[in-house]
Amino acid sequence: MKVTDKYNDPIESAKAQAIAQYSAKKTSSVPTEIVDLPSEGRFYPKGHPLRSGKIEMRYMTAYDEDILTNASYIRNGVVIDRLLQELITTSNISYDDILNCDRDALIIAARILSYGKIYDVSITSPNDSKLSLKRSIDLSKLDLKKSLLPADENGLCEYKSDKYIIKFKFLTIKEQQVVMSSTKPLFEFLIQSIVSINGETNIEKNKEYLQYNMLAIDSKIVRKYITDNMPTMDLICTFEDEVGGVFTAGFQAGSDFFYPEF
Repeated sequence: MKVTDKYNDPIESAKAQAIAQYSAKKTSSVPTEIVDLPSEGRFYPKGHPLRSGKIEMRYMTAYDEDILTNASYIRNGVVIDRLLQELITTSNISYDDILNCDRDALIIAARILSYGKIYDVSITSPNDSKLSLKRSIDLSKLDLKKSLLPADENGLCEYKSDKYIIKFKFLTIKEQQVVMSSTKPLFEFLIQSIVSINGETNIEKNKEYLQYNMLAIDSKIVRKYITDNMPTMDLICTFEDEVGGVFTAGFQAGSDFFYPEF
């Protein structure tokens, strides 16, 4: 069968119609919530659906749970991405074009909409490195770490030094995947992030400049400036220790983040 023939094939047509009907039904019948994005929408270009700084996500259903156990998704490390794609209901956006700095907020929201806001963690005691404390986190109380950088109408920011005026962007999910899959991730991060160097916007010329002219100390400073000013979720929480004192610590979502025990 030719690729174009599938649109005239009754079986393929029925499949497409069933998928469309399911998508419409699940979107209209399942409750949704509006999620605030760390980027506040300021780093998306003018006219982008997420320029508002908010995204709509629906609650997870029993049908969606199979995504979490899909062997192929697990093997390829795309379980969370596939789940987020299903739960996002804001129209006219591509998941790949969402800023990667907003992804953690989507993951936290997905967990809340799926299994609730309480997440049990194990935290090392500040008084005894061998003591693991069992504590609970209210995910709904996590703060957004917003960026103070100004952005232009295209969502671009600027870095200035005696040598450079650099226009850069915060990476999308797709661009971050390119960086992570590169054999030279630090170099690729700059390639993907930088839009112009001293007014030059040609991608190949800038790539060549980064490769042969920018010193390592300068590239490190630029990378640090971008990452230090990147909006994200603040995963630092306050906990009570074993003697009643309080301390702050970060937490990492474990393998049980979407597999809680009840």
